[in-house]
Amino acid sequence: MKILMSAYACEPGKGSEPAVGWNWAKQAARVHEVWVLTRANNRAAIDAELAARPVPNLHFIYHDLPRWVSRWKHAPGGLHAYYLLWQLSALPLARRSHRRLGFDIGHHVTFVSLRYPTFLSVLGIPFIWGPVGGGERAPRRFYSIYGRHGAAMEAVREISAALARFDPFVWLTARRAKVVLATTSMSAAAVPTPARRKLTVMPAIGIDERACPSRANLGPSNTLRLIYVGNLLYWKGLRLGLAAMARACDAGTALTLTVIGDGPYRGELARRAERLGIADRVCFLGQMPRDEVLERYNAHDAMLFPSVHDSGGFVVLEAMMAGLPVVCLDLGGPALSVTDTTGIRIPAHAPAQVVSDLADALQTLARSPELRRQMGIAGRQRVHDVYAWDRKGEVMDKVYELVGQAARPEGAPSCA
Repeated sequence: MKILMSAYACEPGKGSEPAVGWNWAKQAARVHEVWVLTRANNRAAIDAELAARPVPNLHFIYHDLPRWVSRWKHAPGGLHAYYLLWQLSALPLARRSHRRLGFDIGHHVTFVSLRYPTFLSVLGIPFIWGPVGGGERAPRRFYSIYGRHGAAMEAVREISAALARFDPFVWLTARRAKVVLATTSMSAAAVPTPARRKLTVMPAIGIDERACPSRANLGPSNTLRLIYVGNLLYWKGLRLGLAAMARACDAGTALTLTVIGDGPYRGELARRAERLGIADRVCFLGQMPRDEVLERYNAHDAMLFPSVHDSGGFVVLEAMMAGLPVVCLDLGGPALSVTDTTGIRIPAHAPAQVVSDLADALQTLARSPELRRQMGIAGRQRVHDVYAWDRKGEVMDKVYELVGQAARPEGAPSCA
């Protein structure tokens, strides 16, 4: 089949949204002819990757707005306005491409947010929306850990998510989609009503197993070596993680924490570690190249990832692939990735309860190297079975085939 994919963010060698766009496109192109509508500023990286590792069925249609318009993205609400204008201005290009090539299916993959609609739905071909997320949130009691600025940002986020239900462009996208894929059950509950009967939960993220080094044999240690990887933002939950670590240390558990990543809360988190008396046990390394991060997993025993509303969590999959058990909250995408056999999920009822339960979880892992080993083995197997990009590509191909069959007149031959 011929597939037109909308991937505003699409870039090889990156994480987050660009990785989602690139990998879904590459997987679809294993079986189908795929044309990806994306931003022109992704072109250099894409061209370099395809020159080194060609993907014969993968083609790109580049479009961007005038450079002066890009200044909008840095204003409050500007990214959303810029994205909508990009989608609208790309629609004539999509129509011309459809008249020339005759696409069988349209598929929107990035942005992975139900607040960011697409206009592929008006092309008159079967259309798939997602996976889309953004409906994840923590209970209101967690506002107290965000700080004043973080609480304000969280309130704006929740209002934006609520208003998306009434956005006519989002409704149009949801109503016209043949299939809607949501990253989590919370995001599924947040999509507009027209999409409810055609919903499937499917995480947007995956992992390239070949990019992750094999687990090193660390040997025995009297200290549980924890690692956190990610941006240092108010909703990533590191305030809870540091408090739990301090409590576990006070109970006599030997712990260290390596923090890889940066963000506006780095200084505040470092000061908090100082106040908690664990500054000598916490090492802030800042941003690092991905290859170095993957190697760092092998020098640690477990991942601490107390995020309160991640839709995905690429780093959780990386840690699991490296054989690390993951301690996370029972919220959002990490709660889907991590199971009782691959880590410890902490119920999120209130901040004090989470700190206490996180501390208990860290002490449990510190006491049992064998439990860590078993969870690490199970984690690698789960990533291989469910989250490897090749596996996700096979699942998506079945979705394409079902949508294509439903749209094909009875007796018409398949173009696959």
